[in-house]
Amino acid sequence: MFNREKYINSPIEIEFELLLLLEKDKVKSVFDIGACEAEDSIRYSLLFPNSTVYAFEPRQDNLAIGLESIKKYNRQNIVLENIALSIENGTAEFFLSEGEPGDLKNSEEWDFGNKSSSLLPPSEEMKNYAEK
Repeated sequence: MFNREKYINSPIEIEFELLLLLEKDKVKSVFDIGACEAEDSIRYSLLFPNSTVYAFEPRQDNLAIGLESIKKYNRQNIVLENIALSIENGTAEFFLSEGEPGDLKNSEEWDFGNKSSSLLPPSEEMKNYAEK
């Protein structure tokens, strides 16, 4: 079973490449835009311990889980903000997703959360899929 704890404690998929490009102790800022439940924010804060991770998540339910996880892992170098980022100022429609692949709903394998909500409207293909 691959749960949140196991995921957070696993290596970042591109960790080797990041460490080739960046000096681990010299990274000062990391931005996690669409932080969801802050799992990757925590992973980056562990990889770059001298950085501040600025995480942005507009969904209240994801934000609450993220704040709990940040507290659990005692990650004082993460700033989690309840906001969506865009190239435009103001308010916008936010499209919510269920966040679970249809064939894995209610799976014990992973808590999928709500990982694909967006300021971008769903494509016609996704609208058709949702109606099935």
